[in-house]
Amino acid sequence: MGKKKSLASLFITASLSVGLGGLACAQSADTEEGEQAEFKLPDVTVTATRRVASMQDVPVAVTSVDQTVLERNQVTNLVDIGNVAPNTVVARNPSSSSTSMIYIRGIGDDSSGLLTETPVSQYIDNVYVGRNVGALFDLIGIERVEILRGPQGTLYGRNSTGGAIKVVTTRPDTEEFSVRGDYTAGSFTRRDFRAMVNIPLADNLAANFSAGSYTNDGYYTDVSTGKGLNRQDVQAVRGGVLWDAADRLSFYLSADYTNDDSGLQVPTQMVGSSGAAMDMPLYGDVFLADPDVEDRGTVDTYGVALQTNYQLDKGMLEFTTAFRALDFNGNYDYGGAPIGADLIRDTEQKQISQEIQFSSDFEGDFNFVAGLYYFYEEGSGYEGFILGPGFGPIDFGFDIESQSIAAYAEGTYDFTDSFRVIAGGRLTRDDKKIERRGILAPTEGDNDWTEFTPKIGFQADLNPDMMAYATFSQGYKAGVYLIFPANPVQAATALEPEGVDAYEIGLKADWFDGRLRTNISAFYNEYSNIQIGVLGDSAGVEAVSADKEARGVELELTARPTENLFIFSNATLMDSEFTRVPTGSATYPDLGDRQRFTPESSFKIGGEYLVPLQNGSWLTFGATYSWQDEQAEGFPNRLNIQDAYDLLDARIAYTPENERWGIELLGRNLGDTEYWTYQSYLAGYARYYNPGATWAVRLKFDF
Repeated sequence: MGKKKSLASLFITASLSVGLGGLACAQSADTEEGEQAEFKLPDVTVTATRRVASMQDVPVAVTSVDQTVLERNQVTNLVDIGNVAPNTVVARNPSSSSTSMIYIRGIGDDSSGLLTETPVSQYIDNVYVGRNVGALFDLIGIERVEILRGPQGTLYGRNSTGGAIKVVTTRPDTEEFSVRGDYTAGSFTRRDFRAMVNIPLADNLAANFSAGSYTNDGYYTDVSTGKGLNRQDVQAVRGGVLWDAADRLSFYLSADYTNDDSGLQVPTQMVGSSGAAMDMPLYGDVFLADPDVEDRGTVDTYGVALQTNYQLDKGMLEFTTAFRALDFNGNYDYGGAPIGADLIRDTEQKQISQEIQFSSDFEGDFNFVAGLYYFYEEGSGYEGFILGPGFGPIDFGFDIESQSIAAYAEGTYDFTDSFRVIAGGRLTRDDKKIERRGILAPTEGDNDWTEFTPKIGFQADLNPDMMAYATFSQGYKAGVYLIFPANPVQAATALEPEGVDAYEIGLKADWFDGRLRTNISAFYNEYSNIQIGVLGDSAGVEAVSADKEARGVELELTARPTENLFIFSNATLMDSEFTRVPTGSATYPDLGDRQRFTPESSFKIGGEYLVPLQNGSWLTFGATYSWQDEQAEGFPNRLNIQDAYDLLDARIAYTPENERWGIELLGRNLGDTEYWTYQSYLAGYARYYNPGATWAVRLKFDF
């Protein structure tokens, strides 16, 4: 692996040298302003500060991914977005193919139970998605995805100690009827179809509808039946109606529904949990398993939202009302073999939210964003542990009710044309109730917390193309109840909320007349009461708390040395350590001091070159190479260290002159790297491996 890292470093150095050298040559050769403007990188729009702004102007570490970037990185689902932004890990949780597991700057949660709270919040059109089950949205009908790194405790509230991911859908267009989509066929009988239609209904009224179907036969094989496992079978629909009711008043009504019927997701059972046996699959191949539970796993998620915008003389008033729900029924085979414990899980959840926000547009030096937020959630869950053949399930059931109320404000004051101060805060009140069923019933719990999370900083325009910022902020994640408590006291008492003090500095700059863009951020975070699931003293999975420090540097680079060449890269250096280490059971006392999913270093570099053809069409050649340092992927650390690995993806595309259609040849993990992103030790020692080399052909249409 050391040789691979050296080769990768050489590749990055050479690529950046070529890119920057090309930029320098282009800078000296292009003497006409018009030519220089033609090659300039496009401005990127974000809403990270809850108002529309250029990504280069906001004092936040944010990566914005639009349709062009999605294509370059072969991203069709939110699970593929992690490799696009530095210090971001996105993976599928083993509970279902559409359940997210997200870590940003070393903070996240690999749980999918109804009682947990994920510290990386997810949003779709500014609507908070309360559960990570079913939250790996398909990305058809999407304008962009924004990845906000670091705590977002002021503008985005509770459960954002790690960061936030915002999905922004494409709004209907009143000007033109259009139909676009694609069909993809590939490895493991992959068959994906996506389409979106936009329909103008009047001068001030339009609607759009999108649908997607994603299926494959699975990249694991059942050794007993020969059938595919870890398959995908997802259907999704989404629609929106935009009505500009008056010059200053508009309504946007949207709805979505996703059905994930992918079934059981299984790991690879290893021969042992120490020495060479850790790397030896029980059935001789990492993609073979023999589950002993029913192949059952279905997730239904749906939601509806109404956004009302009213333009005042001095700002914008926005109302967002939303409802979301999910229904999950599935089985877990923790070992991929007929040994150890299995789990039956049934979950229902419903949530409503209401947000009122005002964004000022004053002519003076002071502007602000302020709002009120309300969130209510109720749900019921069933967790049935099956200890082995002949044993009935041990029943853990519960009903929960959560309520969150918050008020927030963040403002900027321009002391000069180039220097401004940022200050804000959020006051949050959380109430949670639980009523247990099954084991430890009829235990009840009732907890509440009130938390204020401030933010302060400054921003300086060093020149028209360079901005620096520095901020201090706090984040907060609500307390949680244990899913599998050991006694009535644990069953009724929630763990304390998780908190973070975050310090960040950043520099955003465009160079060479806008042909090179570099965004750099450095951070230092102190976390307290991190909620972590480990094997507890009662031999069940429990949540305990720990304290942690994390520091790091992140770099994002985009360049356009010539008209037809694009280069993009990101890199991360990270140092993370527990200052208060979680303790486990007598079986696993040494949990280690490494946070999971937190490699010390990682980088990605990619390029895209367009070759014009004589008939006005063109070919696109693209490739990306990424490398990730070793990382812990669970507790105890000594069982769960994923070695450093690298991945190579490539893409060739043909686009005709009229751009009405196109065809692409896609390759993922072309080096056939063997790597895993999750582990289990409840039924022997098992790993969840990712697919090896895969290929696909995609046909696109746009009318």
